[in-house]
Amino acid sequence: MKGAKMSNYVPTVSQLITETDKTGEKLAKYYEPLKKALDKDDLSKINLAETKDKFQNGTTFYKETLRKLKVLGVPARVIGKHKLLVGAYSDYADACQEMVDSINVDENTVDKGAFKDSESAQGDSVARVIKYTQKILVG
Repeated sequence: MKGAKMSNYVPTVSQLITETDKTGEKLAKYYEPLKKALDKDDLSKINLAETKDKFQNGTTFYKETLRKLKVLGVPARVIGKHKLLVGAYSDYADACQEMVDSINVDENTVDKGAFKDSESAQGDSVARVIKYTQKILVG
């Protein structure tokens, strides 16, 4: 069996990361108001059910993207970098799920500590995703 080719691998990774970025941009319109409301300790203008639903849909997308990254044919020369990318992306998807889980719709509350921890973990993991993606795409 022939090994995976960079000419197939690179566009796929690029597309998956672009789709991840677009999903994040769509979720920002729910994240930003929630963040501001949490800073003010006033969730009265936030529809937590809708926000949690949108966040969960995004996280489900991230988990599916992670699955695609895990099964993607990887050229031998970037296997190590790809494993680092998959690990960082997995951490990102997990951190996003933690943010979803910090929202309690029934009680109309958000666990601020878990939310902030998730923000921090997302920031760290997305920085690593970007770093490893650049190393793969640029060389």
